[in-house]
Amino acid sequence: MATPREHTPFDPTAAPMPHSKRAPDNGASLKPPRHVLRPIEEYVEFEEETQLRIPKNEWPAGFALKWVTESVWGQPFPQVRARSEKGGWVPVHQEDFDGAYRGRFMPHDFNGKIKVDGLVLMARPQTWSDKAERVNRSRAEQRVQIKEAQLRMGDLGGVTLAADHPSAVRSNIIERSVDTIAVPLK
Repeated sequence: MATPREHTPFDPTAAPMPHSKRAPDNGASLKPPRHVLRPIEEYVEFEEETQLRIPKNEWPAGFALKWVTESVWGQPFPQVRARSEKGGWVPVHQEDFDGAYRGRFMPHDFNGKIKVDGLVLMARPQTWSDKAERVNRSRAEQRVQIKEAQLRMGDLGGVTLAADHPSAVRSNIIERSVDTIAVPLK
């Protein structure tokens, strides 16, 4: 003899959902639906997305901040941090910047560099970051200009047809669009 199944609220075979257009039998009330969403105001913001965000207006005057990978899944990953240190980035300690970040990411009584989940908070002068951004933007623009010139001149690498033929050069259409992306700094 089979034992009766225990009813769980998410077991679709245990109790069928009441049909919304069917009237209750013999005055019996309909069961409330099992999957009801709460109003949006009751949900809290997903904290992990904003856990590490430091708005620019909270950066120390004259400095830029960024999170740098120190380890992945508990394994050291020193090449990323070494590349950042070559670019002038220095780890931020809790006592730096008059303790502005003390207790925000690490326990308040901890003294040392600020680390969260294999990431280290690092800082460098804002003027250095501005210069690095200008250099990176200039390099990216130069690469685009070189490729545009190659296309206009018919220099199509890997094309076996005559790339310099007037009909091929006339049909080379260059469309440009500008999208904003985060450019990683070395």
